[in-house]
This record gives sequence, C-alpha cells and structure tokens, in this order.
Amino acid sequence: MIYPGHGESFSDHLSLIKTRLLEQEKRCEQILAILSSGDKTIYEICKEMYPRLHGKTVFLGLSQIQGHLDLLEERQQVRNEPKGSVAIYRRSSLTEPRL
Repeated sequence: MIYPGHGESFSDHLSLIKTRLLEQEKRCEQILAILSSGDKTIYEICKEMYPRLHGKTVFLGLSQIQGHLDLLEERQQVRNEPKGSVAIYRRSSLTEPRL
C-alpha cells in the first residue's frame, strides 16, 4: 500500500509509474512538434503548450517545460543556443521520430 503526501492511498504503483512516464513522453513529443516550426524560447513554447496560463501560473508551465527540454537535450533531440541572455531552443539534426 502506498500512502502519498496528499490524496488517497493506492496499491498499483507500477501502473501509476507507467502512466506518469507516458505523460512525460507525450509532453516531450509536443515540444518537439512545436520546435518543428522553428526555433523558440522557453516562454514561446509555454505559450503554445499552455495558452491559458496567465500571471504567476506561467512560471509553473515554464519550469515544467524546462525539465522536458533538459531531458530532450540529454537525449540530443534539442539544442540550446544562447542569444545574449536568452536561451533559444531548436530541434537537433539528430532528432528522429520515436516509435
């Protein structure tokens, strides 16, 4: 039995882990699709993925996208090219569709 810090207790943790990993992969695919139309900043990606975020909640979207971009960089699917103090992300030439 799993007793989380919030919410109801549950027992099928393997199913939950699989679901969460699939959700993360889906977000990575969304980011790659957004970058297919050209180079973007984290903020520009956020506005496309979460157009209804406003005010302070934008920072939640930005931090989530940064985590996915870090993963995609580690996989060499995106590159970060600084332009002054702004990070510009683009798809890597090594990016191939995942099956």
